[in-house]
Amino acid sequence: IMFGKSSEQKKYVSNENSLDDSLNILSADDFLRELGHMQVESNVRNIPFSLVMVDIDKLKDINLSMGFVAGNLVLSHTARCLSRYFGDKYKIARYSSDEYVVLMMGVEQPKARLEAENLKDKLSNVSVLGVGTVEYHFSFVTYPTHSENIAGLL
Repeated sequence: IMFGKSSEQKKYVSNENSLDDSLNILSADDFLRELGHMQVESNVRNIPFSLVMVDIDKLKDINLSMGFVAGNLVLSHTARCLSRYFGDKYKIARYSSDEYVVLMMGVEQPKARLEAENLKDKLSNVSVLGVGTVEYHFSFVTYPTHSENIAGLL
């Protein structure tokens, strides 16, 4: 239920959620819940997990200079690329307005680094019609190597 939102805002949120649902992308809330579950599983099974963060560079500038439709095209194209690249291997989440996260259960730091580097190579030539080449920033963290709490990972 959405209070105080215009019908256009409701439609935008609905369309954004349906894109995420159709690509099996977790919402930010679902991501945080899943992260908690992963931490518990990691502790119980004594295995690590890693996160690869994919930040869309200058998305705000794209939205302001080319409009929100262009920004949404970049977001949806990025989500489709991530979904195609990883398939069912890992979970993918939308973390913030310009960031996606790949959740990798049982993946240690060296493999997470390799996955981030391979993803960087894969997305380095991504071009969106009407926008041009999209640039990304990549990072990764591994639990518990980099931090023993969720806040420290993010």
